[in-house]
Amino acid sequence: MIAPARALFVVALLLALPVCTLIGLDPARAPVYDLLLLLLVAALSLDAWMGLRMVERYSATGPGIVRVTQNVPAEMRVDIESHPPAARSVRVSVQIPAGFEREGDRIGQTVKFIARERGEHQVRRCDIEINSPAHLWLVRRTLPLETEFRVYPDMRGDKTAAALLRRRDPGSHRFRQLGRGREFERLRDYLPGDTFDEVSWKATARRGRPVVRVFQIERTQEVYVALDVSRLSGRHGAIEDFVKAALLLGLAAESQGDKFGLVVFSDRVHSFLRAAQGKAQYSACREVLYRVRPQPVSPDFAELFTFLQLNLRRRALVVFLTALDDPLLAETFSRDLTLLTRRHLAVVASLNDPDVQPVFEGAAPKEAGDIYRSLAGHLVWTQLRETEKKLERHGVIIARVDPERVGAQLAEVYANIKRRQLL
Repeated sequence: MIAPARALFVVALLLALPVCTLIGLDPARAPVYDLLLLLLVAALSLDAWMGLRMVERYSATGPGIVRVTQNVPAEMRVDIESHPPAARSVRVSVQIPAGFEREGDRIGQTVKFIARERGEHQVRRCDIEINSPAHLWLVRRTLPLETEFRVYPDMRGDKTAAALLRRRDPGSHRFRQLGRGREFERLRDYLPGDTFDEVSWKATARRGRPVVRVFQIERTQEVYVALDVSRLSGRHGAIEDFVKAALLLGLAAESQGDKFGLVVFSDRVHSFLRAAQGKAQYSACREVLYRVRPQPVSPDFAELFTFLQLNLRRRALVVFLTALDDPLLAETFSRDLTLLTRRHLAVVASLNDPDVQPVFEGAAPKEAGDIYRSLAGHLVWTQLRETEKKLERHGVIIARVDPERVGAQLAEVYANIKRRQLL
């Protein structure tokens, strides 16, 4: 693609226009003037053809993967090369993905932008522009560019996350431990003051003297987050809050010396990361979470719980991030979860919704539509309370959380579980 440059208009004004005027003033020499115009057109065409040949020598190379944080300024540089090399200025314009905001000039090899949408985005092309050899034409071409943007959620504004990042040593925060622990350590002889439930009767029979079991507090436990990416979470717009909450729980588990794992599901299990520790595990969880998107399907809780029963080898804390305001799916969830709670400890995050409350709470209705919305909210609230009561009877912990503070409030629930040694 070519476009006229400013120099072309100058040439047309200084050469073509006078020649055309002379043709009208001196018709006898019109063939001479026509020859001059033909030579001028040929020169312009030759300049344009050479420019098109030159622009075909260029190629663009960008970074293969660009990792950025959501809502944080970032930049990317595109390298333009000519084969063979040519000392010529090149203007570059990169087509940034939708959901990105460009900062600064649109033309340049360094692109500054802010990514507003979490996830995986592709840059497939860039446009370049050079001057023809005589600078009479602007020659443009679209070059292929393979660059992938990975936009991770921004955790910097979360004070709880910042505190956990500063405090990675589990011994730096002291709190009173209740109970005696669940993990067997050793056997020892009976001492005055030991209770009968501590006595190991088999060891006592073998040794012929009273022997008791000594337990210790579990130092390394497993914490899993089961993130629902089905339509239940998508229609409430809770996916972003759930993603940040999952990463925050990972930091909380790391700070307490526990292992952290992840399950992403909808109508099937999309991703499963077995519980582990360290920066590599946190990075692996972040690589899975940054690209999750709500799916237009209903969750299959039966398959999820079967998968967890088969893959969780030891007792673990499982935190479910989902929505239970669908009566049929909530009944399925509460029925199938009872099998899991026989072996594991479950926490269900229940999002607080200002529209879901008893009919006589909240602001007074101002019109008929407010009354119907209040009645609908009351029905949903009643169904949620019934579901929560069923779950609590089976030992499930219900965590009522606010959408903007899901991670911080779940971290508090997790700390309370550790303090009470419920796991």
